Amino acid sequence: MRGTLRRGTMQPRHRIIAAIDATDVTRARSVAKSLTGKVDALKVNWPLVLAAGPDIVKEFAASGYVLCDFKIADIPNPYRSAPALVE
Repeated sequence: MRGTLRRGTMQPRHRIIAAIDATDVTRARSVAKSLTGKVDALKVNWPLVLAAGPDIVKEFAASGYVLCDFKIADIPNPYRSAPALVE
């Protein structure tokens, strides 16, 4: 992914970061596409990366900033199903 991700400081225009909390890859892509140009960044969680693979971050970063929220210990409910996402 080196060289393809944006570097530098995010310049907020809308003051909105949208969380893509879907684990369904098709749904996540649809939501991300619908938000292009309407938010300053997308927040991607660990279960989505487990389901889609790390290239989903690169894919979303092609359209704007991505915040990777990969914490796994502080919020147990979203991560209870995470083992089922890994094939």
